[in-house]
Amino acid sequence: MVAMQNYKKIKDLNEIKSDTTIVDYLYSLGIKPVSLTGNYALYHAPYRQDRNPSCVVYRNRNIFVDMATGERGDIFKLVQLMNGCTFKEALEKLSSDGSVQHHVIENIRMTKSLQRIIINEVKKITSWALKKYVMGRGISSGVADTYCKEVHYTVNDKNYYAIAFKNDSNGYELRNEFFKGCTRNDITTIQELQSGNWLVFEGFFDFLSYKELSKKSCNAIIMNSVVNINKAISKLEELKAEKIFMCADADAAGRQVVQKIIGVFGTDKVVDISGYYAKKNCKDLNELLQVKKKSKKIGL
Repeated sequence: MVAMQNYKKIKDLNEIKSDTTIVDYLYSLGIKPVSLTGNYALYHAPYRQDRNPSCVVYRNRNIFVDMATGERGDIFKLVQLMNGCTFKEALEKLSSDGSVQHHVIENIRMTKSLQRIIINEVKKITSWALKKYVMGRGISSGVADTYCKEVHYTVNDKNYYAIAFKNDSNGYELRNEFFKGCTRNDITTIQELQSGNWLVFEGFFDFLSYKELSKKSCNAIIMNSVVNINKAISKLEELKAEKIFMCADADAAGRQVVQKIIGVFGTDKVVDISGYYAKKNCKDLNELLQVKKKSKKIGL
């Protein structure tokens, strides 16, 4: 009898793991991803304060990885973190929580709608709202016009527009004041010099900030998401990079990115420049740029 009960528990556990996805579970709680691309869903970590979304759910493996803290696990681990409970309590909660299954169909619709971004027009940045957004991030129109476009697109028959930064898959990273997403996520490679020196950035606003601060040509790889770090490594190997300057965020996730690059290329080839803006109490180059521009404006 005891053996049968244990078998049932194991069966329930395996059924939950196979039938309940993390994306479905979070959606049942009203928690939607910031962006969804292929097998990756990006969230603000639902178990802690997370100003910049850093929790990646790998949908094909049904696991999550917190790029800022290193926390990772399956749906049981996630429920434990969110509720401060034991594994047994998480199992009981998932076993009795029927709300997950009720939202599966809705979540499938949501998933499709997030992926169904139809590009209607790509043009020079002319929108006053987008220009204001870019300038608010400290980027001049000259730099923005050189590397970005204005894209008008449709999602579920609704029209939107955003700043667009092209990537190596001919997709676009899309940003405006209220939205962060992409049509097809990939790294962006920009080669302006015949040199073996490369800069690596987490996001394209950091790249634009570098251009704004330095006014120099450069060779750059923009990851556009830390989940693309392996793609960035492969590209650096393909390009036979001689020196790599890491412009990652000055936080735990950024340090993990730097350490992974060092692990592949070694300390002789890799230079971490995040300390430069960390000393100014800035998390990234864009924050540093905004601080510098504000200081200049008020005459400090």
